[in-house]
Formats: sequence, structure tokens, C-alpha cells
Amino acid sequence: FGWDKFSLIGHSMGSGMCMIYSALYPEKVDSLIMIDLVKPVSRPADLFLHRTRESIDQMLSLEAKFTSMHGKVYSSEEEAYKRLMEGALQVNGENSVTEQSARIIMQRGVKQLEDGEGFVFTRDLRHRVGSLYGIHLDYQIEAASNLKCRHLLIKASDSSHYESDDLIETILDQYKKNPKFIYRVLEGNHHLHLNTPEVVIPVIQEFITETPSANL
Repeated sequence: FGWDKFSLIGHSMGSGMCMIYSALYPEKVDSLIMIDLVKPVSRPADLFLHRTRESIDQMLSLEAKFTSMHGKVYSSEEEAYKRLMEGALQVNGENSVTEQSARIIMQRGVKQLEDGEGFVFTRDLRHRVGSLYGIHLDYQIEAASNLKCRHLLIKASDSSHYESDDLIETILDQYKKNPKFIYRVLEGNHHLHLNTPEVVIPVIQEFITETPSANL
């Protein structure tokens, strides 16, 4: 788009990607908003070979199993909806996504095939291969220390950190060195922005109001 500067907002793994980008290109990012992820998942050095090979094997398995990276074809939208809810339950626990939130996801997350013979999720299955996502903690500390932009981190009260409290605090300590960093813990689970937007939106609006140059 030719933008010289812009703002980023991400949820979960998307937050981690936004954080790393903001650290790599601090001159490009005006504001960073992260929802329910403090840091990308770390990978210790002793797991590097095993997890990297595992990731490659998963990718090859997907390519062998599916001709399209959209994955399984469902006979109806309702069948796809049931799979979405099963996945949410498996990954984030009971009631992690409300029916209303799931229906919203379905609006752009599921599409009918061009031949009309079934429905598929629009996401690319390769995003589910998460093993290559891990970054060594030392690199994450360096990245966190290089954040220069306005930075809002929203954490859900009922959601896991996915890693030990010590690792989380290590990164939070780096964030707090940035005078433009704001940390808010809000009531809700991992999908609080979908399930209870009335809780999340005012915090983001306040952040934007206090940072008038943000290009959100």
C-alpha cells in the first residue's frame, strides 16, 4: 500500500507475529496491540532438531493428504460449524467460543466450493503446522527489548500463558522498559475479543484516543 508507518493488531499467534515484526522494523510501526498472547512460544536449543524435523514431516503429510490446503470438504455449513466448535473445545476448553462468535467466524471462515459440492474452511492448513513457529528465548528477549512503539497488551484472565510464569515475566520485564507499554488483564477466555467485545473495545478505544497518531 506504500504506507510509511502503520499500526498492527493481532490475536493469539497473530500477536506474536506482530510483535516480532514490530521489533524487526520499529521505524515502520506506530502502535502495536496484542490480544491474549504475551510472547511467541519459545523453543529451547535441545528441541531444535526434533521439532524442526517434526514440522517438516507434518507439512509433507498435509501435502500428501490434501490436494487443497483448505482441507476436508464438509457436506453442509452446519457440519463445518460442528467441527469448528469441536476444535475450539479441544484447543481452548469448554465455552471458549460462544455460538454467536462461531457464527461470526463462519461468515468469512467457511466457503462453498465453486462446484457447489460441499464447504471448506478458508484458512490454509499449513498454518496449523506450528513447530517452526518456536523461537529461542534469547532471541525473544532481544526482540522485546527493541519495541519502540506504543504497545497495548490485553491478557484474558481465564486463559493460559502456554509457558511457565518465569518465561512470561522475563518478556514482560522487557516490555515494561518501554514507557509506551500498557498491560491490561481483562475478564474472559482466549476468545474474549469475540465473546465479550464490549469488554475489549473500550480498552482499545482508550488506547487509540491516547495515541492520536496511531493509524488503526
